[in-house]
Amino acid sequence: MSDSSPNSVSESLPAATEGKPPRKVGRYRVMFPVASGGMGTVYAARLESGQGVERSVAVKVLHSRAANREELEAFFNEARITARLAHPNVVGTLELGEFEGRPFIVMDLVKGVSLRDLLRKLSNEGEKLSPGVVAWIIARAAAGLHAAHELTDTSGTPLQLVHRDISPDNIMLGYDGSVRLTDFGIAKLSTSEQTREGVLKGKFSYMSPEQVAAESLDRRSDIFSLGVVMWEAIACRRLFRAGSPRDTVAKILAGRVGDPAAGRSDVPASLVEATLRCLRPNVEDRFQTARELELSLREVLRDLRPAVDDSDLSRLVTSKFEKKRADFEDRLRRGEVASAEPGGEVAAAEEEGSRSTIGVELHTGSRRRRRGRLLMLAALSLIAVSAASFWFWQQRAAEPTAAVPSESAKSASTAAAAPAVAVSSPAMKASATSPDPVPSAPSAAPSNAAPDVRKAEPRVRPRPTAQPKPTPKPKDLMFEKL
Repeated sequence: MSDSSPNSVSESLPAATEGKPPRKVGRYRVMFPVASGGMGTVYAARLESGQGVERSVAVKVLHSRAANREELEAFFNEARITARLAHPNVVGTLELGEFEGRPFIVMDLVKGVSLRDLLRKLSNEGEKLSPGVVAWIIARAAAGLHAAHELTDTSGTPLQLVHRDISPDNIMLGYDGSVRLTDFGIAKLSTSEQTREGVLKGKFSYMSPEQVAAESLDRRSDIFSLGVVMWEAIACRRLFRAGSPRDTVAKILAGRVGDPAAGRSDVPASLVEATLRCLRPNVEDRFQTARELELSLREVLRDLRPAVDDSDLSRLVTSKFEKKRADFEDRLRRGEVASAEPGGEVAAAEEEGSRSTIGVELHTGSRRRRRGRLLMLAALSLIAVSAASFWFWQQRAAEPTAAVPSESAKSASTAAAAPAVAVSSPAMKASATSPDPVPSAPSAAPSNAAPDVRKAEPRVRPRPTAQPKPTPKPKDLMFEKL
């Protein structure tokens, strides 16, 4: 179990995916990966509809290797419950579905960073969070946590939800100054039997003593974890983290917690007292509800001068992550422009069972190039047909001898072959041009003329390379007659 697995739904974590990212998950067009952890990958996506409804969301798709069937069922069960959470300080679940046999969750897309990112950024720059900003962040997170703890079923029965994974990674800070609690992936209900006894889930350094001891948990375990986050936000250093999980657990069970404001003169005593009360080993000595913690921190905020609100948090987060914000907004904008291009099409695959439709974008430029190629192919085909037709008629024009037999047949009555044979004979040509031709000559001695010509032909054919000069071609005779 990792102590720092990425779970935030924002652009704060490095993008990593399992294989090629899908083009579309359900009704949502995937734009780019946001974060990846051991269980799944979170993508920035966009809901698009024919009625012009568009919305940027976060889609978390579980890895195919992530869980067995029992864990998948637990995931769906808990996701359905958290989908009923409607609170401004909780990242809402909008939809559940299945993609290529893997479940996915559609959530609100938080445009911001995690509290972990902010604390790391300040530490690298040698700065610390002001007490007022710390109190504001934890108060807002406590309000969202209380809403989760108070969740009921349809009949009004309390579900006694326990988050079990409160950490700076799962507290999101928006560029607009919002604070939202996220990742109820391992949340546990009092009626749930999904978690086996002795099995730990969560990040070791933020677990309560009863959680590391694998005892029964209630909402006060989450209050302890939120107290650890508040201590670290004030001190700007880790509280229980050690070199190994065993040593970390030992420090939690020892229960020795120092003053988070050591070396700081700007932290009011009321904020330190609220922090240490959350971290008491005995659950009865802590705040009994997250609402009590929120009210205590509101008192701290009222006593602080100047007053702190969401605008102060917005200015801080925006100033520290200005480039990150600009890059993220640009990626979202480019994704929106691509989806709104005129003439864009989506080629959808057929749904198979519970498999979601996969869309492939064909943008306007590709469409124009395809139309150009089709026009070029049509033009080449037309040229080829025209050339073939021209060649065919040229061949027909180069073979005029086919008309000679028909003309000869008309002038020779019944013997069509006799004039054709006589053409190749000089004697027949001379008789044809004589002043007193004999019309009946072909029919008067057909039996004598034909054998003489056939006997003379073999003496000419053995010389194929030399053309007989005195013998005219058939077409010459045709022109003479015309």
